[in-house]
Amino acid sequence: MITEIEEFKQLIKDTYPETIDVQDEILAIPFESFALTLGFARGDTENVIFRAKVVELSALERAKEFAKDALKGNFFWSGTNGATLSIGADDAVYITERRLIAAFPNSEVLKQAVEEFVKTVSDWMIRSQLYA
Repeated sequence: MITEIEEFKQLIKDTYPETIDVQDEILAIPFESFALTLGFARGDTENVIFRAKVVELSALERAKEFAKDALKGNFFWSGTNGATLSIGADDAVYITERRLIAAFPNSEVLKQAVEEFVKTVSDWMIRSQLYA
């Protein structure tokens, strides 16, 4: 079982060789239309934070309606598969999820979690286009 941040970071890099070191304690896995960032909060050695930008609100004609839809998606995580939608300081919608590092014993489990998260991000990106 992986319990150390450095071990987990190495697992990410081994599983996704295209991973980029963005800054201290933040990695990014580039995908076709977005980057999945994986971060580690200072002092929190047990969790990893998955985060991706869904859409910039300025790109949407009906941003208010989309924000309301995102809020509904957060209700008991019904539309986010356990993640949370939020609006960042840059007026973009982000999806974020915190997971225990210990939940990733190997690359197969990591791949499954990343695929699930990517699917959720992609779903919300598609939904956002309904409000463009």
